Amino acid sequence: MKRIVTIQDFSCVGSCSLTAAIPVLSAAGVECCGIPTALLSNHTGFPTFYSIDLTDELAPISDQLKREHIDFDGVYTGYIASIDQIEHIEEFIRRFSANVAKSKQTTSRKKMLEKLNVEEIQPSSRLYPGLIFTPCREVGNKILEVKGLKASVDGEVLFDDVNFQIEKGDKVAFLSRDPRAMTALFEIINGKRQADAGTYEWGQTITSAYLPLDNSAFFQTDLNLVDWLCQYSSDSSEIYLKGFLGKMLFSGEEVLKKASVLSGGEKIRCMIARMMLTDANTLVLDSPTNHLDLESIQAFNNTLQNFKGVILMASHDHEFIQTVCNRIIELTPHGIIDKMMDYDDYVEDEKVAAARERLYN
Repeated sequence: MKRIVTIQDFSCVGSCSLTAAIPVLSAAGVECCGIPTALLSNHTGFPTFYSIDLTDELAPISDQLKREHIDFDGVYTGYIASIDQIEHIEEFIRRFSANVAKSKQTTSRKKMLEKLNVEEIQPSSRLYPGLIFTPCREVGNKILEVKGLKASVDGEVLFDDVNFQIEKGDKVAFLSRDPRAMTALFEIINGKRQADAGTYEWGQTITSAYLPLDNSAFFQTDLNLVDWLCQYSSDSSEIYLKGFLGKMLFSGEEVLKKASVLSGGEKIRCMIARMMLTDANTLVLDSPTNHLDLESIQAFNNTLQNFKGVILMASHDHEFIQTVCNRIIELTPHGIIDKMMDYDDYVEDEKVAAARERLYN
């Protein structure tokens, strides 16, 4: 089977030469396709970004590209023909098989997979966003300390007696039978809501970026996307801002679209671009996969796995939690369950099940 790597064009901060990259790939026996003719030249003015998925056997090319002084911030996702498309369908079925809203799409893809003839598959043209979170500084010894927090809605207690301390390297998934509990906690620790009781304190070294569940207030404006993003940037250069929008797959005239007319997925991608501008070392993510397509979820998933800072998140995506998080904190009306374990182990743990039964009753 022929191995094909497709290089895509993204706007990006920093520059790279596709002309320099292609010979290196070709020398390794990799055929490059889907490259617009206009890109086959050195870009010294307007920065570009290309995206390549290197399998284990092609991983050494990454080092070679760096030795050739080709500037890029890591190895990003491109496409492997045939294998890629099958894996894409299998990934969709695995991730969304339990999702009622996507049940028809899942069934359709199962039938598609059964009928696939590998030899007839054409190279994929799917686009993956280029998510890059680069902490401006390492977190210190004190990150976040929470003592005795309580929150309720219309007299109904969402959580109470919440005490925990976040440590270096923590990637925490917050759970609750009532999803409003996670949103309330995130709003409290981000200063957007007053707790019924208790305190929280961030460490001096912490810079956080918050992706809220409800982002509608951010888009009640007729600003175009460049001007919208400029509100949150210390650099007002149009090229700089278009670079971040380009990473999130807004290209050409799309960057002039009004913020008020964006779809749910487009709004999330804009919010992620806003987060990337902050160089935060702590990410607070409330249902980050909502409205995103599978390509964006996969890119987000991979980026969070490699993120060097702290992550506090809530998600309905089982695989997202399982592959990213190393600690689980469950919020209940009578305290918390706090375990250093992955999600699969947490779900199957008998002691956890007993604690849940006690704390929710």
